[in-house]
Amino acid sequence: MKKLRILLCLAAIGTGLYAAFLFGMPKYRYEVFKSDANDIIRFNIHHEKEMVDNFYEKAREAGVPLRREDIHVERGMDGEFRAEMSWMETVDFFGLYQKTFMYSVEVHE
Repeated sequence: MKKLRILLCLAAIGTGLYAAFLFGMPKYRYEVFKSDANDIIRFNIHHEKEMVDNFYEKAREAGVPLRREDIHVERGMDGEFRAEMSWMETVDFFGLYQKTFMYSVEVHE
């Protein structure tokens, strides 16, 4: 009986750790991409299309499910670039629970 209790306790801890990993990864990817996006907007003074390509490539590297159509870059009247990007990411926990997270990144020079 004691072994069963220990196994159940270990299974509960393992399941909890797995859930924390699953639900924490989208936030981690968001933070990594947001940092990369700030670097791109600061150090890459290019045309809008080149910046879109850079944002898209960094999203792929970070594992962010961002589509090219969801990246909007424009140069303001003051000459500064502004970029807005948004995406959704769904986490599925063994088919028992699903949660959709919505993320948005807005950066400017």
